Amino acid sequence: MVKIRQNLMSSSLYSWKSPYKMTPTRIVVHNTANDASADNEIRYMNKSQAEGGRQVSYHYAVDDIEAVQGLPEDRNSWNAGDGGNGKGNREGIAIEICYSKSGGDCFIKAEQNAVELIVDILKRYGWGVDKVTKHQDYSGKYCPHRTLDMGWDRFINMIKEKLNGPIKQEEVKVTTTNNSGFLYANYNGSSIVDALKSIGVDSSFTNRKKLAALNGISSYRGTPVQNTQLLNLLKQGVLKTNSSSNTNTTPAPITSPTTYLKANYNGSSIVDGLKSIGVDSSFTNRKKLATKNGIKNYLGTPSQNTMLLILLKQGKLKK
Repeated sequence: MVKIRQNLMSSSLYSWKSPYKMTPTRIVVHNTANDASADNEIRYMNKSQAEGGRQVSYHYAVDDIEAVQGLPEDRNSWNAGDGGNGKGNREGIAIEICYSKSGGDCFIKAEQNAVELIVDILKRYGWGVDKVTKHQDYSGKYCPHRTLDMGWDRFINMIKEKLNGPIKQEEVKVTTTNNSGFLYANYNGSSIVDALKSIGVDSSFTNRKKLAALNGISSYRGTPVQNTQLLNLLKQGVLKTNSSSNTNTTPAPITSPTTYLKANYNGSSIVDGLKSIGVDSSFTNRKKLATKNGIKNYLGTPSQNTMLLILLKQGKLKK
């Protein structure tokens, strides 16, 4: 369970930032859109107007280390942008997930810690996962931006598995394969869970962990990068389903240097990865590469860039 520490707002600020008693009915998830720690987020929220503070308020901020509580759960917060009587503002326990501006490992861990906090809240109130909502639901704002980029359903599935436990499955179920005995899905979304479900394959964490191990993805924890790796292999029809699968029998080998780009690069930036092999890394060129590699509506989101980077590292990025 993530460590929860309190740094509660002074009651002298309630009239401005938290004027109403509240009986919570839901959780509202946000991303901070900056790279401050949870401690700094709460310290900033607790500033008065004279100190340069803003009226915005929330109950928790969560980073890669801890969750810091700034408001009691029975006080309202101005978090959701839906007015003085809005359900988000007046009935929501607001959670800010930190480090969403730059993303990376700190954000991934912060999101995992947020899942643990959310599950704790759900259990305490006897709620189901349907009580987990996003800022966007109330004001239309694209928030939690990075969580949305990476897949809201993915985030909800993380909560479901933490809340209910993974489905026990002793063996990987294979119902759809290509001619070489590998799993394949004709799927255009960004969720490995939904992709596996689309072909009737067990999508539980336990089963994904087995698939990951079979396909050389070590220490599977269900991170966005690991899930994208699985998804790309599934879309390409080269996701091994058992240890006897022979990668040499996969259709259409894709290692030709005249057709595909490859970078021996260990970082996490597609821009730097392309630069490392002297390839134009501009948005325009990345959009062209995305289109050629089946990534639709390229906007430069973290999940789209991760897909490009994985293909580049594997030597499977079409020029």
